[in-house]
Amino acid sequence: MNRYEKVKAITFDYGQKHRAEIKAAEEIAKLNNIEWELIKVPKMEGQSPLTNPGVELGKYEKIEDLPGGIEPTFVPGRNIIFLALAANRAGAWMQDASGAAIVTGLCQEDYGGYPDCRLIFVEKMEAAINAGLGSEYSFEIDICTPLMMLTKAETVWMGVKEGAMESLALSHTCYEGKRPPCGECHACHLRARGFEEAGISDPLI
Repeated sequence: MNRYEKVKAITFDYGQKHRAEIKAAEEIAKLNNIEWELIKVPKMEGQSPLTNPGVELGKYEKIEDLPGGIEPTFVPGRNIIFLALAANRAGAWMQDASGAAIVTGLCQEDYGGYPDCRLIFVEKMEAAINAGLGSEYSFEIDICTPLMMLTKAETVWMGVKEGAMESLALSHTCYEGKRPPCGECHACHLRARGFEEAGISDPLI
């Protein structure tokens, strides 16, 4: 936050079954005195249990049981839409500035089955956004992914270094929408492994 002159946060309501992540985002923005906006987009379709009430969420006893290939919770086009809308907000907010950044928590370690979490996707999306703005626009938008090449443990260490443990205590990861987390879904296993490998207790728990 201290790397930028102006910071605003946005969260997306895309028809996800639980609202815990929206509440968590609002609480974290309030804690850090950041202006926050909730953007409602049309409900996203597909067979992801995050958006389809007819599909059961996968539960796993241990992290080694996670399936390979595209993760069942993958929502087609989700990050494409999120970044495009974020570019709209950045362009509207920063018209008189020389540049703007979209900061997102995408991470290639999540590419256990999420093709829109890869660096190559971000690079192509950034190029498309700036091509769409046109050379006559007042500035370019950078898509910043500070977590992209980090392991989950390194992300935890970064949070400690940046003094973000209070925010992590409010954060939400569980695909089941539970607080405290269910401990059995894909996201819970990855988060738990990150804190375990970092040797730090998860403040959410």
